[in-house]
Amino acid sequence: MRLRVRPSLGRWHRYVITCKTTYGALALYDICDYSSNLFNSE
Repeated sequence: MRLRVRPSLGRWHRYVITCKTTYGALALYDICDYSSNLFNSE
């Protein structure tokens, strides 16, 4: 049972990390883009 459960948890863990990383990257990009727009507007 453990051998079957661990791989699924490992995949789920990777999926969560990937989502967090992607979301973090997009959020960071949005912040940088927003900041650059403010800087250019001034």
